[in-house]
Amino acid sequence: MSHILEIKDLQVQYHTEDGTVYALNHVDLELDDGETLGLVGETGAGKTTLAKSIMRLIPDPPGKIEGGVIEFEGRDLLKASGAEIRAVRGNQISMIFQDPMSSLNPVVRVGEQIAEVIRVHEKCTKKEAEEKAMEMLETVGIPAERAGDFPHQFSGGMKQRVVIAMALVCEPELVIADEPTTALDVTIQAQVLEMMENLKNKLNTSMILITHDLGVVAETCDDVAIMYAGEIIEYGTVEDIFDMEKSHHPYTEGLFNSIPRLNDTSERLKPIPGLMPDPTALPCGCSFHPRCPYCSSKCRQAEPGVYHSGTHKIRCTRMADDHTMTDDKEGGAC
Repeated sequence: MSHILEIKDLQVQYHTEDGTVYALNHVDLELDDGETLGLVGETGAGKTTLAKSIMRLIPDPPGKIEGGVIEFEGRDLLKASGAEIRAVRGNQISMIFQDPMSSLNPVVRVGEQIAEVIRVHEKCTKKEAEEKAMEMLETVGIPAERAGDFPHQFSGGMKQRVVIAMALVCEPELVIADEPTTALDVTIQAQVLEMMENLKNKLNTSMILITHDLGVVAETCDDVAIMYAGEIIEYGTVEDIFDMEKSHHPYTEGLFNSIPRLNDTSERLKPIPGLMPDPTALPCGCSFHPRCPYCSSKCRQAEPGVYHSGTHKIRCTRMADDHTMTDDKEGGAC
């Protein structure tokens, strides 16, 4: 299967008065055509920065993409001109933002906002764009006659459906969904996720789903990337990540230990101790070593290499002792 998106050695920094924020550090990522990739990690891990980098929406200043390659369908988006990337946004790559109210103009009717996306990217009349916008509203479960309503007249779940309609109306090849159901209750969350999955399959769209919910990842994703402190520390198929018999990064172990299990009689969960490191002063060696129960002197001194077994990749010094893994990249001295 061909890669629709391939990211190599991506580095993003924010240069502020308080220092340089190392938001993304040598990120490598691949997404196959028609598949869904789950991007998981704590707040501040760099998930949204990665999504905005793909869309070329990093605010400059203070943000700057310092290096790397973002290949979409074989074309490096970092080398595209402003006009070229604007033609890609909303047409070939769309993004569903976390807060629908920040994505919708409060003084413009929702039908007009969806129609504007169509007119920007497709050659059609205003009437044709309005008709297609109403059809898209019907597709996401909103009656077409509500196209004349303003965003404040919709509930949270309905607003999220409008945002999804805007993202998918031009049938993009790639959709980036940044925690699209965080603000919704569980019932509405399930409905929205099911709708997104059905539309993705109908349009044969690839998707990057950013979420904190490992249950959502298990239900909807084909591959999973675990992020920590601006790095992808573990990557694999859903089966690789959720197979507890396999070796995992200590951070991934901590994420799973923080989830209650029906067959577990423990009275307390096992949270990951400590906090995400300050991105302006990342620890020497492995960024996770201050919170890692397996930390050794080597972890504190040298950057971990990447060890892999088939589709499963782990950035961890401890994996060097696992003979089922092979060294893919030597860790450098700090």
